[in-house]
Amino acid sequence: MIDFHISFRSSAYFQALATQSPADFSPEEALARLDSKRELPAQNTDVHLADWLAALDTHGISHAVTLAASEGEVSVLAEAAQKSDGRLIPIAPFNPAGENAIERVEHLLGATGFRGLVLDPGSDHYLISEDRFAEVFEAIESHDGIVFLRCGIPDLRLRRAFGLPIQFDPDAANPLHLLVAAHRSPGLKFVVPNFGGGFFRELLLVGKECPNIWVDSSAPDDWMKAQAPPLGLADVLESSLSIFGIERVLFGTASSDPRAGWNHNILTRQREAFGACSLSPDQCEQLLGGNARQLLGLPMPARRPVSHPY
Repeated sequence: MIDFHISFRSSAYFQALATQSPADFSPEEALARLDSKRELPAQNTDVHLADWLAALDTHGISHAVTLAASEGEVSVLAEAAQKSDGRLIPIAPFNPAGENAIERVEHLLGATGFRGLVLDPGSDHYLISEDRFAEVFEAIESHDGIVFLRCGIPDLRLRRAFGLPIQFDPDAANPLHLLVAAHRSPGLKFVVPNFGGGFFRELLLVGKECPNIWVDSSAPDDWMKAQAPPLGLADVLESSLSIFGIERVLFGTASSDPRAGWNHNILTRQREAFGACSLSPDQCEQLLGGNARQLLGLPMPARRPVSHPY
């Protein structure tokens, strides 16, 4: 299996949040405010990497597309990915509206070895459809980079726990803006996590028109309860498959805490949805790793018999 969406969330990430906190909350105090049982990650990056690899090994995850949670974590994840023997496929946060955007693309995707970039227009306050980003996207495509586009309302609990202000533009986080960008850059690969994060209908409309857009199935799925009527995971998966086809849906868990373990409960729920959608064993295997291998250009493993799909 390949998990197309985990967040590295090293000690550097939590320390950066603490530094930004106007209330001077320490990481320990912030987690206490969350009433969270989460443990802080090991301060030593090698130990944190070992924790992640052990969690992946336990559940048979061969590779994980791994997101740096902040700019300050980029160098940490780059080092960890190099030490992981290719198992962690690093993705860096990126603001195309920032200074020297093209040079930064060259640095991250060329010199540093990142496989793609995470864009968060809702938090960074720009529209991905703007003409000014055309050259930036050309630079990303020249490196065969993947654009991981955050849409919908993000999970803001950690920012609140650290007392950080919430500045978010929901209009910019609407995947409808992706229609223009995907048409303008038809050779660029876009991945939208979490089924659009509440903008599911809009994502389906865009996915129908643009064959260079993939969707990942990562948690959380709280947004499904807010639909009218509420949606179940099987409903969302079935609609996604009808629009994107079996080839453009990627398995992800949004796991972020290796000490708590990889999110196996997400896999369990998704396998139940596979059964409800009457997927064949080959189709399940495609969703759980085959599509990711093809998108990332990874070699296909030797086939082995599968006794049941879920």
